[in-house]
Amino acid sequence: MRKIKIFRKIHYQIFISSCIIILIIWSTLLYFLFNSYKNSVMSETKENASSLLYMFSLLSVPGILSDNVLQLQNITDNIISRREVKLAEILREGKDDIVSSKFEEEYLKEFNKERDKFLSLKGEDRILRNTYYRNEPVIDLGIPVKGISPGNVCIRIVYSLNDARRKINSFRNTLIYIGLLSVVIAFFLSYFLAKRITEPIKVITDAFGRFGKGERDIHLEIKSKNETRLLGDAFNKMVSDFKILEQERIKDERLKTLKRISKDMAKAMRNPIYSLYLILQMFQSSQRDRKTINKACLLYTSPSPRDLSTSR
Repeated sequence: MRKIKIFRKIHYQIFISSCIIILIIWSTLLYFLFNSYKNSVMSETKENASSLLYMFSLLSVPGILSDNVLQLQNITDNIISRREVKLAEILREGKDDIVSSKFEEEYLKEFNKERDKFLSLKGEDRILRNTYYRNEPVIDLGIPVKGISPGNVCIRIVYSLNDARRKINSFRNTLIYIGLLSVVIAFFLSYFLAKRITEPIKVITDAFGRFGKGERDIHLEIKSKNETRLLGDAFNKMVSDFKILEQERIKDERLKTLKRISKDMAKAMRNPIYSLYLILQMFQSSQRDRKTINKACLLYTSPSPRDLSTSR
């Protein structure tokens, strides 16, 4: 029972560790993939906004030169008609600004606080500022238009990032579904990986248990090519060597047994013969009929046919 618990514990530890490693690697990959896509979308959106701003600037130059307010208003209205544009504005120093906006009045006042900052732009200066409108992310862009009017002129748009955020959220949701799927895949991969690691160890342990109980006809066939294969080969060699040693030990024990039996038999045979020899010695030393005693002694001490014939 304890052996089963130990293997279950090892199996669970390998399973959990594998799950954690796979999830960490996969989560890191998804994180970098998401950040890469997010940066790509944001960069593309800002490039689109900048391109629109430059186009707005070029279209506005004739109206600025001619001071045609109606033409400038039509241009800003055309720019604001785009779904992603929240504010299109031509800031003119010393003159009224030309504005088309989808903002409410309070938000328009908030954006107008940056008017002087935009009009102070020089040469190739540019402003790109991230901000929010009603929890909607937008970017505030502006470039100066120089050398075409007595005062400073700046073209400004506020560009919505809703489409970009929608794309990013859609991609994020896709990654979440992929992440959930990866959790299931990681679960099964970790389970089979843990089983593949612990199963050969369990087989080898069971083989050791059977070997300890006296079973000798054991041969392990492990198909894996890792350390468990080497361990299985070492076990098979150990069993083979033990069989050889056991056979040699049995032979040695048999020889020892034969020697002990032979020694016991020799001892058992020597004791009565030695007793008879003592008796014969006593007969020889007695004072009775010497002829008869010598004849009896001769029969016991020289039992060969040659001696018997001589004695007769």
